[in-house]
Amino acid sequence: MEPVSLQIGVKPLLHYIHVARSLCNHHSSLTLRGEGAYTEKAFVVARLLDAHTGFTQTGTVRNYPPNSTPALCVEIEVKVIKPPPIQYRYARPFYVPPDEEEEEDRLDEVYDALMQKQLALHGAAREPEFSRRGWGALRPLARSTLFRILKFLPPPTLCTVACLSRIALLLAEEEGLWRDIVKRVIMGNLRFMGTWKRSFLRYMRTHQIESDDSDAEDLVGWQYVGTLPPNSWQRYSVEEYEAMEAVLPCKHKEWLHTRVDLAPFRNVDRNHIDRVDARGMTVEWFQQHYEGPRIPVILTHAMDLWPNLTQWTPQHLSHRLGRVKCKTGKGMKMTLDRYLHYLDTQEEGRPFYLFDDDLFDKHPDLVGEYLPHLHPAFETDFLNLVEGDERPPYRWLVIGGARTGAAFHCDPWQTSAWNALVSGQKRWTLFPPGITPPGVDGTDDDYDDDYASPKPLEWHLEEAPFLPTQLRPLECVQEPGEIIFIPSGWWHMVLNLNLTICCTQNYINRFNVHDCARDMARHPKKWTKQFRTSLAAQHPDLFEDGTLKECFGSA
Repeated sequence: MEPVSLQIGVKPLLHYIHVARSLCNHHSSLTLRGEGAYTEKAFVVARLLDAHTGFTQTGTVRNYPPNSTPALCVEIEVKVIKPPPIQYRYARPFYVPPDEEEEEDRLDEVYDALMQKQLALHGAAREPEFSRRGWGALRPLARSTLFRILKFLPPPTLCTVACLSRIALLLAEEEGLWRDIVKRVIMGNLRFMGTWKRSFLRYMRTHQIESDDSDAEDLVGWQYVGTLPPNSWQRYSVEEYEAMEAVLPCKHKEWLHTRVDLAPFRNVDRNHIDRVDARGMTVEWFQQHYEGPRIPVILTHAMDLWPNLTQWTPQHLSHRLGRVKCKTGKGMKMTLDRYLHYLDTQEEGRPFYLFDDDLFDKHPDLVGEYLPHLHPAFETDFLNLVEGDERPPYRWLVIGGARTGAAFHCDPWQTSAWNALVSGQKRWTLFPPGITPPGVDGTDDDYDDDYASPKPLEWHLEEAPFLPTQLRPLECVQEPGEIIFIPSGWWHMVLNLNLTICCTQNYINRFNVHDCARDMARHPKKWTKQFRTSLAAQHPDLFEDGTLKECFGSA
């Protein structure tokens, strides 16, 4: 195995990791070369390559010109310690160039018997008519176009398409397709079986869609009677997953995310965000040093008296609330026991995140387990003035596994927030008001999800390594028993490093009420008038100088 070099350039970070890994499979050493602005990127690729593969180590580093600082060019030699065994589970390649039509025809003949076997495996009612090339008239279309077409097909047709060819099987079993089907048909409340396709087909063995609802009219009267397909995450070898980049980049990228070791993400400069012992902290001192000037802070020992520190375990919550349906994503609701089972068995790059605002209202005994012990600094909340059903969501039970989290956002209506962590570890990333995080398409005035933000793990892998010094965020790792305070207007993102359970609440008090009033004036809600009237009656001193009235405007 001869040494080889890789030039680092403008392509995404994950591209170079993928290419470097492939080269390490066949060569004894690899030289990463970066010039000018890409010298730092070369070091990042070397570090991530060591962390992700487990069989390489960074060796010699050479600068050109020698001893220059900063380096105009850098070469990093990566040595392969133990090349992984190559185990091809299938002989047929994922991608055949268009000019190799004769070879494609031969492979289709060889795999004709396999197609017939897959037809029975997937429970197709009859053999479809298709050419020896599988896709027939659709063959000239790009893979991405074919994948978009599959999104419009009903599940029975997808099962049949999966039997056409090797490429068709890969496209038709993509998790995103079946995840959307589960959301559309049954809103996610089923027992997870490793993949969403297996889970849905198992569900359709014992259930029939009898409703004529437009969201499921293509499944009325249909019942799956075939054998459950294998777990697609375990179907392919490492080499086959790496080859997927040319066929289905979204699955290849999600697979890369599942292999990221989150242990290095626990290493954060602890001086970024202050940690204050809450046992001796007064309300006035907290307001003077943090809430007034709007500075994030972590309060340690703030939950020492909370009984839920020992009671809110996955086993206890499953026994206590296992049959209760919870919100686990947009359009998704699962019972708590099924969601916890999902976290134990899923292998997704972006798992679902339980973020429920109704659970505390339905089970007020949960609130009684932490509210009496909450630090007095967070007792005042003007949102309590909004009564009845008009009160907006303001407190949540949050449960998530490793790789789950919340993308960059500002809390609605310029509210402040506290987050109390019962178990697990959370990595927080924060940007102050007025500084939109790199990679986010929007501003801090967009509070209605009108902006696009990458998922937490994706941001850490593809944006964070290339941030200039002046745009470095504040970061911290929150430990169990700690409460983090997020001031109003701050952009924040959280990545769960393991199974985490926490409760969180947004609130309004005299330190952020003026900004909240301005936001309500720009984006009036149905409860805005009640809030303003009740606030003026209960706290007339806030309106004495006229500035708050001006902030509300005509709201």
